[in-house]
Amino acid sequence: MRNDYTQEELHLREFMRAAAVIKGRWEERENDKHGVGDTRFLDEPLIRRDYVRVGTSKEARSSSNGTHNEHVIPRKWIYDECLALLGEETPTSIEAMGRFLQRNLLIVEISWSEQDRLNRIPKLKDGMPDGWNCQTDNPFARLKSAGIEFLLNEDLSEAEFLRRRDHLLKD
Repeated sequence: MRNDYTQEELHLREFMRAAAVIKGRWEERENDKHGVGDTRFLDEPLIRRDYVRVGTSKEARSSSNGTHNEHVIPRKWIYDECLALLGEETPTSIEAMGRFLQRNLLIVEISWSEQDRLNRIPKLKDGMPDGWNCQTDNPFARLKSAGIEFLLNEDLSEAEFLRRRDHLLKD
C-alpha cells in the first residue's frame, strides 16, 4: 500500500472519491427511488473544507455575528454539471470529473449579512450570472455580482490564484 502521496495527489484523490460516489449514484439512478444523489456529496466528509476554502470576505474578517462558508459556485450548479458530464455520449472519467470538482469547488467565508444579500438575488442564490462559463470565466463572478469583497488565502491576487489553480490542474 502506498503512503507517500504528495499534497497535490491527496487533494485530487479527495475530489476523485466524491466523483466516484456521484458516478455510482448516477449509474444506479434507474433502480433508486431516491434519485441520483445529493449536493452534500460535495462537502465533508467526502471533501474536506480546508481543501476548498480559498478566502474570506472583508466583512467576515471583522464580523462578530459569525460567518458562513459560501460555495463560490453553488454546489447545485456543480452537481448538475457533473450529471451532465456523465450523460454525454462519451461519459467523463472519474479522474476528469475529480479535476472538474477540484477546479470549481471553492469556498469563501462570508458574513451572514452577505449570505442574506446573496440569497436575495434570485439568479445568484443557486446559480451563476447570465452567460457565465466555467471553462473561461472567473469563478468569483457570483460573489462580485453581489458586491462581496474578499481576500484570498496567502494574500494572493485573484490573477495569481487563478494562474496557480490553472497550472496545478494542467499537470
